[in-house]
Amino acid sequence: MYNRYELAFGEPAILQASHAMRTAPKRMTDGWVMDPKSIGSTRMTPYPAFQEVLVRNEPRGYVRALLAFGQDLGTKEAVKTAYQQLIAAHGENAVLEAARKMAAGRPSPTTKGDLDTLTSMLSSASSPERVESPVAAQVDYPQYLAWKGFGPGAKATYVFRGLQPTGRGANQMVPGQVDVRTTYTLQSITDEIAKLWLTEVVYDYPSGQAHPPRDTEIAYPAKIPPRQASAEAPATSGEQVLDIAGKKIATRWQAVRGPGRGCDNVVTIWTSEQVPGGLVRKTEDNNCQGRRIIRETILESFVASPVGTRAVVK
Repeated sequence: MYNRYELAFGEPAILQASHAMRTAPKRMTDGWVMDPKSIGSTRMTPYPAFQEVLVRNEPRGYVRALLAFGQDLGTKEAVKTAYQQLIAAHGENAVLEAARKMAAGRPSPTTKGDLDTLTSMLSSASSPERVESPVAAQVDYPQYLAWKGFGPGAKATYVFRGLQPTGRGANQMVPGQVDVRTTYTLQSITDEIAKLWLTEVVYDYPSGQAHPPRDTEIAYPAKIPPRQASAEAPATSGEQVLDIAGKKIATRWQAVRGPGRGCDNVVTIWTSEQVPGGLVRKTEDNNCQGRRIIRETILESFVASPVGTRAVVK
């Protein structure tokens, strides 16, 4: 695969895109790029983001990559010949314009699907002006929207713990020992990105001894490319008032039953617009061959800093 990338783009372009990806700040929680726009991408996951940076900087390389991967070409001469045949049939301007428009969407230079799209676009267009872009409009990122109504300094603290039955065979569950305490603090928010501090404290079991707090910066972009619909089971939903540290919070809840091999998995999430970040409670209920494990993430406290306050420097 690397050899084909090199045939298409040349090693300097590959290393340049790789360097941009390697040095871009990442979210500690999942390794995603915090601000993909800063490196010329729309996707946060590293490999697709690397591909976007590469093909947007090198449209000719993008076309050559589509030919190399799509036609199973393994030599420089074979790729050069295939590229010359393509531009002879459609004109280089039309080919590169189509490639640029495809690169602005969700490019995948190693799949035959992108080559088929390029071929279809060129066959249906008699000039570059008639090449239609396959780019789908970006959609709002839910995590960004959940912080949009709050100003810097807004924060929410959660505890993660297990729930245990009050006795053998009992249905009533009581909280167990806290495993992790997390605090999300809004550092700054613009029309394009929300930046937050994430502070985590882990507790030993069974002593409950706290480890030193660990801070990291995370970010949520305002817009992301649309995702394909998932195949998960339909959700059930409703409304419920939860008591959080003596404060009544009106929430909306949604429960989704997930697939499992001989297991029953239900994830239920309660949210409220009153709370920065939206999340109030989340339970993961796993019942596997009679052994039931429930884990809970629940709001402990929050500060709803108003919009217009100054950024927090931690």
